Amino acid sequence: MGALELFGGLALVVGYQVRLAGLALGLFTVAASVVFHAFWSAPAEQQYVAQLLFMKNISVAGGMLLISALGAGPLSIDARIAAGAATRFKPALAQNA
Repeated sequence: MGALELFGGLALVVGYQVRLAGLALGLFTVAASVVFHAFWSAPAEQQYVAQLLFMKNISVAGGMLLISALGAGPLSIDARIAAGAATRFKPALAQNA
């Protein structure tokens, strides 16, 4: 799963396939939180820290899902690809009009 974190993080930084990367990282973070920070089954002396880390990870997952919902910004590779695709089809649309 280290590859998912590495390449998903890089995809978010450069803005390539942001919706997919955000969704994958968000789901991975939720799954990792449930498995590794199960505060409900931790000993009493470890519950506070485990719950703190669980809630932190849920917050991070929420951010990833928000990025997945909103998509990339105007400086991203996704936006440049979309702009290139829009300009490729403009002449064909203009000829039909």
